Amino acid sequence: MAKEREFGIANLKEAVTFAINMTESIQTRFSDGGFSLWDGLSLIPQASNVRRYVNNGDKIKREFFDLDSGERKELIDYVKEELDLTDDYVENIVGESLNLLEALSGLIVAINKDRTS
Repeated sequence: MAKEREFGIANLKEAVTFAINMTESIQTRFSDGGFSLWDGLSLIPQASNVRRYVNNGDKIKREFFDLDSGERKELIDYVKEELDLTDDYVENIVGESLNLLEALSGLIVAINKDRTS
């Protein structure tokens, strides 16, 4: 019997893609040395997904560590193809994207605790 996934590989692919795309958008916006109101507004479509991934940061990270070698390869290959990344750094990029989501989740929890105390 196959192990039931808490978050699922399809959602994991979406979460990793979201984190990488969001980071690339921010990097692009800052590349000209400034960040305008228009730059901020251009991030709104990506920001609409933040809650879903940040609220599930712990599940996403657990899901990643629970992947078997075939699933991990599937995720890596998907990210390479979807985002046109090279073999040299793609595993590190995937790991760091998950760290970003987990860190955002932790930061939001900490801020909420501070505001409610």
